[in-house]
Amino acid sequence: MKKHLFIITFLTIAFFNACKKTEYNSESINPEPIKVSVLKKYPRGSFKDYFVSSKVISLETTNRSLFSNIDRLSMYNDKIFILDKKSNAVLIFSSTGKFLSKIKSIGKGPGEYIGLKDFSVDEKSEYIILYSHRPYKLLFYNLEGKFVKEQKLKDYYFNIAFLNDKLLALTKKNNKMLMDYNLEKEVTKEFLEMNDKDKFFLTLGQRTPNFIKSCRKEVLKTLKCIGYQIMA
Repeated sequence: MKKHLFIITFLTIAFFNACKKTEYNSESINPEPIKVSVLKKYPRGSFKDYFVSSKVISLETTNRSLFSNIDRLSMYNDKIFILDKKSNAVLIFSSTGKFLSKIKSIGKGPGEYIGLKDFSVDEKSEYIILYSHRPYKLLFYNLEGKFVKEQKLKDYYFNIAFLNDKLLALTKKNNKMLMDYNLEKEVTKEFLEMNDKDKFFLTLGQRTPNFIKSCRKEVLKTLKCIGYQIMA
């Protein structure tokens, strides 16, 4: 500990000594201002440029529908699905905000989990797929929140998304960034080679989901479905 303090003190003294030796004349410094027009290069967009319509939905408040945070939000089949990692639950509301049901099955047995990391909606089979990282497994529920089945996993993943009839997961296994999981055959395939920037951002950790829940054909023309810090 003393060695560390000595080094810091020495460097500090050397820095101030160097500053004393160099004298600056403020009158000789004549900085040239550089004007940058941010609005000209990046003009402000309007609501209509990004959204078709807006609607305020008041969620019903009951003893069972309380949650602390929205870690992921998805909408499908006139239902709203909300992930709350703190309470390890997925809450289901109607499109009008009425509370319908809640998925929360804490335990170590079949159909149970200890830690909930993410979820996605399988629009093909109409399943709510929960991803548990304690232990590693996928839990399948119907749209009403009833447990159907589960599949065990071997590795840890950051986030999941059901896209184009496939389950994708963000990973960093074998220097690959994405994993394609065949739910029927239970076969995984890693793809998309990681570069230095990918490795750097993955070491920071992600608080928000990295996948949007789905990509429509019209969206694919202008927007990538996979990217950092994209909320569902």
